[in-house]
Amino acid sequence: MLIKKYNFFLRDYLLNIILNSIFSILFLAYYIDKIM
Repeated sequence: MLIKKYNFFLRDYLLNIILNSIFSILFLAYYIDKIM
């Protein structure tokens, strides 16, 4: 039971990191595009 809970937490955590990375990259790309 504990392992299953931990796996769900880990998956959500990784998903969060991936989404944050995507948004950061998009924001940077937009910002750089504005400067150029």
